[in-house]
Amino acid sequence: MLDIYPEAKFIHIYRNPYEVFFSTKKLYEGIMPLFTLQNYDMKEIEENIFYFYKAMYEKFFREQHLIKDENYVEIRYENFIKEPFKTLKEIYEALKLPDFEKSKNRFKKYIAQQKNYNSRRYKITKEDKERIYEHWKFTINKWDY
Repeated sequence: MLDIYPEAKFIHIYRNPYEVFFSTKKLYEGIMPLFTLQNYDMKEIEENIFYFYKAMYEKFFREQHLIKDENYVEIRYENFIKEPFKTLKEIYEALKLPDFEKSKNRFKKYIAQQKNYNSRRYKITKEDKERIYEHWKFTINKWDY
């Protein structure tokens, strides 16, 4: 993307890896019965979730340095959910994006419309946590989850 848009702005929203695992698993549990013609093993799907997340973030961390600091901002999903307006303002400031003042009323209106949205909560056992940590400790440690 940087070859095509060298001045592109990037917003990296990272989320609790434990929640990411269960959210991704729930997605697959919902779509696999709809799109598969053969039997599948959820344990194999889980291993694929572990593999692709790890491969994606390893590549991202290797190449992140290619993005200019002034074109990159990283935010924690949980902070964004807790304080969306404040986080949007911080994103605009960090990336020096124009027209925040012009858009702020629309942001506030949209945020108000989303006030009843609740992220799904997952019951994470000690065994689940250990298994996920074993695969994704590099992000769990980096982001202090």
